[in-house]
Amino acid sequence: MQWCSLAEGAGVLIFMGTNFSSAHFEQTRIRIESAARSIRKLRSLGVCSSDSQFSCAGGSECPFIKDGQCSISPVRPLNCRNDLSPSLRGAFSTKLRQEEVKLLPDAAADAMLLPEVLSYLWQRGAPTKFHNMTPQSWQALLADNSRFIDLAWQDAGADYALLSRALSLPAEGDYHPDFTVLKQHRADHELYDGRIAGDLMPTFFSLYKRRLGSSFDWTTRQFQWCDQRDEGMPYTMWMSDDPQERLMMWEAAKRCRGRVLCGGLGLGVFPQLALSLPQVEAVHIIEMDQGIIDLTTGVWQRQPWPGSDRCQVIHDRIEDYLAKTNETYDTVYIDTWDAIYHEYLPHINHLANSSQRVLKDGGEILLWAYSMAED
Repeated sequence: MQWCSLAEGAGVLIFMGTNFSSAHFEQTRIRIESAARSIRKLRSLGVCSSDSQFSCAGGSECPFIKDGQCSISPVRPLNCRNDLSPSLRGAFSTKLRQEEVKLLPDAAADAMLLPEVLSYLWQRGAPTKFHNMTPQSWQALLADNSRFIDLAWQDAGADYALLSRALSLPAEGDYHPDFTVLKQHRADHELYDGRIAGDLMPTFFSLYKRRLGSSFDWTTRQFQWCDQRDEGMPYTMWMSDDPQERLMMWEAAKRCRGRVLCGGLGLGVFPQLALSLPQVEAVHIIEMDQGIIDLTTGVWQRQPWPGSDRCQVIHDRIEDYLAKTNETYDTVYIDTWDAIYHEYLPHINHLANSSQRVLKDGGEILLWAYSMAED
């Protein structure tokens, strides 16, 4: 990875938007976001002690190498060019950085390696083509230096006392339209700082979504296909309140304050945890699946919990809600992706960027498992 300026990064984005196919653009973007995430984590942890180590952290192969060739050769950063001596390249790069620090906020100057620069611009809504942007509009775009996400924060908690807390959750059974809820127990469980077992290891509930043509046999406690010739999985394990999930949501809940917007209802664990804390005034949950809403809120009607009158569930896609609502929030917590894959980072970063629209001054955005989405 090479150092580059924001201006050079803008030139790369213009070139990508003009010359890359949609598929090539998206493939390259995923690789860039992955490299940028690795560098950010190393910075937040203070692991690297030199510029060269940060450079290596971006990956051994540049994300712009395709078929052994540089796919952005005409606009590659100054430090990638070989027609200048290393000392001269360094002098030019230093000069560019000094000028940017004068013109732009400190936050902009933090983005230094090529993946970081491009990720920085993407997260601030920079389009892939800049032909119609005036210097003033480009300057305004870069000047949005608000930091809404604490990259050092992790939701990997070990507050094991939480695991014994009683929550209002669905009972075992088959639910309309295609859900099966199972009460489960493990003898032990591997967590962040070791293994838990015995009294600390609680029972938990998992919601499975049955595939078309499948059923759950309560005698054998096995999922089955009606047509035994189908070799696929008859179900998808969709959501759970297992120990790791509870601990992660508790860490997020403790970070929340004021009015909270949550993307994703799940089994309804997060609002119960968040509204048990005095600093949380209200929680708005955005859930796109009406079946999940009916299941979870139906349980709450039969088993009310303290604070449920301050929880509102809204049937909508989180992307659509963020684009149209006039509500504002002190905290936004989003948990709508199903696993911890670095390939999801572009979409997650897009949600984080969209969330800024509804955030009050001084507010914060929390993203489930964001610190764990590594290569």
